[in-house]
Amino acid sequence: LGFSKPETSRPEVCEGCIHYHGIAYGYGDQRSLLICGFHPLGWLGELCPDWCGEH
Repeated sequence: LGFSKPETSRPEVCEGCIHYHGIAYGYGDQRSLLICGFHPLGWLGELCPDWCGEH
């Protein structure tokens, strides 16, 4: 029926990481997404040094 996979807001480098938080805080124009406690705005490189998969 033409279903497609919904887009994720999770950065690719964060896929599978247990530290990913991904909840937006604030109101209106001040609303911002908290990616994780280590890198609140997300990691900009290809491999995050704090990435940790499920144990």
